[in-house]
Amino acid sequence: KWFNDGLREQRQAIKPDHFKPAGATVAQVCRTQPQEGAETSILELYHNALGNVRNYAYFENQYFRYPAFAKQLRELAAAYIAKGRDKDLYLVVVTNQPNDKSFSSTTYATLQELGQEPLMPQAQRTLAEDMLRKRSQLAYLEANPSPHPDVQRAQLRRGEMLQREIAELENKGVTPEVEQRLGGLKREDILELAKPKDGEDEDKKPYTLKDIPGLKVVIGTLTACTPEPGSTLAEGEKAYFRDIYVHSKLLVVDDVFSLLSSANINTRSMHTDSELGLAAPDAKLAKKWRGELWGLNVGGSFNDDVGRCNGLKNFNEWNRVMDENWERKGRSKPLTCHLTRFWDVETPYAKAID
Repeated sequence: KWFNDGLREQRQAIKPDHFKPAGATVAQVCRTQPQEGAETSILELYHNALGNVRNYAYFENQYFRYPAFAKQLRELAAAYIAKGRDKDLYLVVVTNQPNDKSFSSTTYATLQELGQEPLMPQAQRTLAEDMLRKRSQLAYLEANPSPHPDVQRAQLRRGEMLQREIAELENKGVTPEVEQRLGGLKREDILELAKPKDGEDEDKKPYTLKDIPGLKVVIGTLTACTPEPGSTLAEGEKAYFRDIYVHSKLLVVDDVFSLLSSANINTRSMHTDSELGLAAPDAKLAKKWRGELWGLNVGGSFNDDVGRCNGLKNFNEWNRVMDENWERKGRSKPLTCHLTRFWDVETPYAKAID
């Protein structure tokens, strides 16, 4: 339909000797297939892999909205600490910012498990506004009780419901600090948070990430810029930016295990859609994924003195690069590479159906 020659010339140009034999390896085909015995072997392999992390887990995925995985890693880190382990685990994520008008609650919940929810300030602003409204309604009810018994009972029921809703918002991370900082802002004000202010400290960021004991987390996304990363600008010129849409579905753990599939990190892909994956307990392949992809994303990948992933050095480098690109993007300068910090200023908080 689109190619008059049916791609015959291109196909004939591909010869068997163009492909280097990969060698023998062991792999397992895994699926999400609800129509056949509710098979969820992709989900089971994710849980098994994440339950055995000793150094790092790397997600590169279209979505990052399955809170159970984040909770599992946080609880694993806590269990290691309880057993006396003095080394941190490292979670490295490359995903897309939702940048949508709806369906953000599972992304927010996943980030909240990891202390990263301040990276969704528009969602936080929505929650803070809701909190301020409910506190105001509750205060009015308590200050103005009706003299009529029937109305008073209704007021009490309404007050109890408001208290439950306020507690739910507190569980979603709406602290007094969040209320004060974001509750009075308008939607368009959130878009301005990352822009540098005259006289402001260069290193000041509009977010403060929580420290998870035993677990170091870095969540990034990919951004294209014109001119290309690493370029210089002539006087008076500005760089322009556009999100790179991440469509990968890859997990790499500890340079020993990888899982490449069609499954997104969300409920649909783990439970109800038809998905297919390939899991490989192959150290050579896993290390190759890390080296090549981290090289593309951040410019390199660091090993320790015995060739294993140096978690701390890589974690610090990812943060250094993202901080530098944050400053460059805010001042319309070319990025150093395509990696930027996850920062969603567009999506309000809304119940996800995924």
